[in-house]
Amino acid sequence: MKKITLLLMMFVASLSLNAQVFSEDFQSETTIPATWNIITSHANPDSNWSLFVDPQSGDQYANILYSDIDPMDEWLITPSIDMTSLSDAVLTVDLLMSNTWMITEAGADLFIKVSTDGGTTWTDEWVEEDYAGTIADFEWFTLNLPLTSYVNETDVKIAFNYVGNDGAQVSIDNVIVQAPASAAPMAAINPDPADGATVNLFDTGETGTTGQPLLAYEFSFELPAGSEAASSYTFDLGDDATVALFNTTLSSPGITLQGLAMNSTYYWRITSTNTAGSTIGSVWSFTTSGTLGLEDIKAEKVLEHFVNNNTLTINAENAIDQVEIYNMLGQSVKTVNPAQNSANVDLGDLNSGMFISKVTIEGKTQTFKFVK
Repeated sequence: MKKITLLLMMFVASLSLNAQVFSEDFQSETTIPATWNIITSHANPDSNWSLFVDPQSGDQYANILYSDIDPMDEWLITPSIDMTSLSDAVLTVDLLMSNTWMITEAGADLFIKVSTDGGTTWTDEWVEEDYAGTIADFEWFTLNLPLTSYVNETDVKIAFNYVGNDGAQVSIDNVIVQAPASAAPMAAINPDPADGATVNLFDTGETGTTGQPLLAYEFSFELPAGSEAASSYTFDLGDDATVALFNTTLSSPGITLQGLAMNSTYYWRITSTNTAGSTIGSVWSFTTSGTLGLEDIKAEKVLEHFVNNNTLTINAENAIDQVEIYNMLGQSVKTVNPAQNSANVDLGDLNSGMFISKVTIEGKTQTFKFVK
């Protein structure tokens, strides 16, 4: 079986969201964001909530490991969330845990709790014990938890509370509070690579365990006009129409995979999901050529960026053609065309919060999130 490795899964194209009042994917920090509150009771830092970087995929998420020495009562609490703009609300969160060790063996519990008084009192809204038999061991799943009773509250905090002894690892990602969708999203369209296409892979500049160059391709797709927004996408890829070789969950409509082989045929499929349901798309196929697209050197290999004093600074080895800034609703809020190796983007007229930057260099793009 070929090894496929996830490199990057952040694209701005076709970014469409339901009305959101809170979102965190843990991708833009080196630790749990400072706006979150972590309450620890265990002396071992591995048994406290912390940011974990997957060594294979590079994906980042909140993570906690079990301890069989001392009891654990570990809290991970969101910032305050104002929900008065919503007429209905749902918490969407990706979770990974163990049915065997947390439910069957009952070594620990994960509670999701809500407070409306700054964290003085908490209401239990979810615990994994209620879902016996439906949670697979150490496989990601998406939870949609109704929060209708909190829509008139101005100070909502959500806690992920790990309690127990000798349980198992728990991971949390893509925490979103939003208005629930009225219908499932439509099937994805406009795939790249196109169905039946022959494409050139690009050299990532890295080597695998055998010392051979790692080759990759940048996949993208979109939802049809008029579709309800998707909160996540499932990407399946294989060497036949069962698409059983590789599977991952995306928060945006794009992914770059390395580990692909030349002169090979692959099949892939997108399942688009929101709080109302999922739609499984068509299975598309493509063939990789025996020619390497050496010109497709990725922009992210030569790019650095930071924010200081309301200025986003971007440096690259090649001239930067364009920098476009998007808010978290996918709306373009600023565009500059530096035509040089560095760009200083004035953020003074933007509100504080999370933004997405799309940088174009020699026809190739990189996207990254930043906080003003």
